[in-house]
Amino acid sequence: LALRLLQAVTRLATGQLAGARTVLAEALEAAPDDALLRAQQAVLLARQGDRAAAYRVLRELRASLGREHPVVQYGLAGVRVALADASR
Repeated sequence: LALRLLQAVTRLATGQLAGARTVLAEALEAAPDDALLRAQQAVLLARQGDRAAAYRVLRELRASLGREHPVVQYGLAGVRVALADASR
């Protein structure tokens, strides 16, 4: 799973959204409740322009982990950056 997460992050960072989506989907299929994968899913959704879905994933994570959990904070920061980039 760690390799899949790294691949998804790398592909997202290099603008390969389809590749990031594919790798992340495979990882989430293997571990659908993995919080870090879910946070990365929120970031990907934001990069794709699906703000509502990104925040829905973050709300679910916050409800299960708590607002201050590092994974929740990672996801929130990533979503904010993705949405800010999209608005330029």
